[in-house]
Amino acid sequence: MNNSYIQEEAKNAYDKFVGKGKILGISVGHREKLKKFSDIQKELLAYNNSSLGLQSVPLSKIVGSVQKTEDFKKGFIPKNSIVKIRWCNIYIEMLGDFKLPPVELYKIRDEYYVYDGNHRISVANFLNFSSIEAVVTEFFSGKDTEEDLNYRDKFNFTKQTQLNLDLTESGDYKKLLYDIESLEGQDSLIEKSKYWYQNIYTPIINILQFNGMSLEEKLEGDLYIKFLEHRRYLINNTKNSDYSYALVDYLNMIYLQKKYTIQTQIKINRYIDSLIRRLYKLDKERSMDQIQKSKLLDLRELIRGDFTDELYFSKVIRRDIRSWYYTKVRTTLDIFSDKSRSFEGSRWIQKKQLKLYRELKDYMNYYKKNYSNVSTREGILDYILEILIPTFEYLSHKKIDEDEFVTQYFKFSHRKIKFLKNGKNTGLEELESLYLDIGTESSTIQDWLSKTLKKEKTFKGDILKGVKELLLIKGQDVETFGELMDLYEGTTNYKTILHIKKQIWNFVELNPSRDWVKEKFAIDLEKLTHNKEGLKFFKTERFMHFIKGKSNTYTIIDFYMDIIHYKEKNNMENTTDIDTLLMQYINR
Repeated sequence: MNNSYIQEEAKNAYDKFVGKGKILGISVGHREKLKKFSDIQKELLAYNNSSLGLQSVPLSKIVGSVQKTEDFKKGFIPKNSIVKIRWCNIYIEMLGDFKLPPVELYKIRDEYYVYDGNHRISVANFLNFSSIEAVVTEFFSGKDTEEDLNYRDKFNFTKQTQLNLDLTESGDYKKLLYDIESLEGQDSLIEKSKYWYQNIYTPIINILQFNGMSLEEKLEGDLYIKFLEHRRYLINNTKNSDYSYALVDYLNMIYLQKKYTIQTQIKINRYIDSLIRRLYKLDKERSMDQIQKSKLLDLRELIRGDFTDELYFSKVIRRDIRSWYYTKVRTTLDIFSDKSRSFEGSRWIQKKQLKLYRELKDYMNYYKKNYSNVSTREGILDYILEILIPTFEYLSHKKIDEDEFVTQYFKFSHRKIKFLKNGKNTGLEELESLYLDIGTESSTIQDWLSKTLKKEKTFKGDILKGVKELLLIKGQDVETFGELMDLYEGTTNYKTILHIKKQIWNFVELNPSRDWVKEKFAIDLEKLTHNKEGLKFFKTERFMHFIKGKSNTYTIIDFYMDIIHYKEKNNMENTTDIDTLLMQYINR
C-alpha cells in the first residue's frame, strides 16, 4: 500500500469523523463541549493526588481534557482544522506497526481527563477502541459528601487489593476487606484478594443472579454485601461460617419472603450446581485441622483425585501417607491394570487413580463379607467380571467422549456396589433410570429432589409397612398417618423409620388411650411447617444434604425425627413443645 493512498485514507477518516459533529453542515460543537479539568478540580477542591501507574482505561470514561477543550468537543471530535495534520499522522501510526506511548490521564472520581494524548484519544474513538493504555494520576475531592467518602473508601480498597468493585454505601469496602483478610494462609493481601474474587465472590454473584437476586437500582457488589451481612448473622448466632451454607440459607430466606411454602425454590442447573459444590469444597478445606490439611497436601503430591475422595482418604488414613500409597494403592492399581489391560476403556478410568482405588476398596469390603479368605487379586478379578465388563459393554453403545465415559462409568460402579451391599443385583438400565442427573436447563432444586425421591420410593418399596402394622396393633390412626406421609413427602430413610416406631412405642406406653398420630405427630408437623425460622433451616439442611451427596433425599419427616432424636440424646424429656425443641436444635 503506497504512502499517498494511506494519506488519503487518513484525510477521509478525519472528514468523516468531523462530520459526526454537524447537522446539515452546521457545527453543533458548542452544545457538546468537553469537560474542562480545571473547572471540575476547582468545584471539588481536588488538589491532592496520587499516581496509579499504567492502566487500561475505558474510552467511555474519558470525558474531558486538561488543555485542549478548544480543539475538541464531546467524543473528542475535532472542532477545527488546526488539529487535522496531527490527527492524520496519529491515524496512520495507529493503523501501522508504530508503538505509540501511553496517553497521560488525570482522574477525578470515576471520570478521566486527558493531560497528554488528546489526538490519540480522538483517533481511538473514531476507530471504536473500547479502551486505551494510560498512565493515570488520581485527584481526590476535598469535599465530604457521601459520594466522596465512598470514593475514597474504594480508592483505598483498590490500592490494597487491586480489585475494582463498586459499592453504593460508604463503609461497605471495609466489610469486603475483612472478608478477604479472614481467609487463612500466608499469602499477601493481593494474592488473597485474587483468590477470594475468583473462588468466592464471583461464584456467589453468579448464583445469586441466576436466582434473580439482582437489585435494579443497586450495584453488583451490593448483592454480595447483603449476602455477607446474612453470613455474619449466622456466624454470630450459629457459629457456622461456611460460605456454601450461608448462601443456601440466604437464598431460602429471600424465597420465603416472596412465597411461604414448604417446597425448596432455589434454582439450579449443572453449572450452578458445580459452583455451589466448589464453595462447599472450599469450606471443607477451611474447616480442616492442621493434621488433616497436612495429610491432604501429602496425598495430593502423590495422587490427585476428586475432592470427595481426597477428603475421605485424608480422614480415614491413620498411617503415613506415602507408606499407605505404595503398599496399598499402588499395589491394588497395578493388579487392576494387569488384569484389565485387554479392555480399551481401562486406561481411561485408571487416570482417576484415587476414585478407582476407592471403588475397588468398597467392592473388596463387600466381597470379603460374602466370601471369606479371598485375596486382593481374586476380588479385583471378580470386580472386573461383575462391574467393569458389563458397564463397558453398556456404555459402548452410547455416543460419548472419553471424559463423559469416565464420569458415567464411576457413577454406575458406585451405584452397583451400593446396591450389591444392600442385597440387590440391579441391572444397569434400571440403575440408570433410578438416578437423575442435573441438566443444563434451569429448574428448582425441588423439581429434582421430588423426582429423585419418587425413584427412591420405587426402588425401596413400602418401607412404611412395618410402621403401619405397628399403628394398627396399637390402635392408632393409620389412615391419617398415611395422609400425613403423603403430604410431607414421607421418607426413604430407614433410620427415620426406626425413630418413628420408637416414638409410637413410647407414646402409647405412657398414654394407652390416646392417639399418637393426631395428638402428637400431626400437631408437631403443622407447627414445624408454620415456623418461618424452622422452615428456612429445614430447607437449607435439605439442600446441603444434596450437596454433601447423602444417600437419601431429606424430607420434613426426617427433619422432625432428627429433632426428636436430639431431644432424647440430650436428656431433654421435660421439653415437649416442638417450637422450643426446634430452636434449641437450630442453635445447638
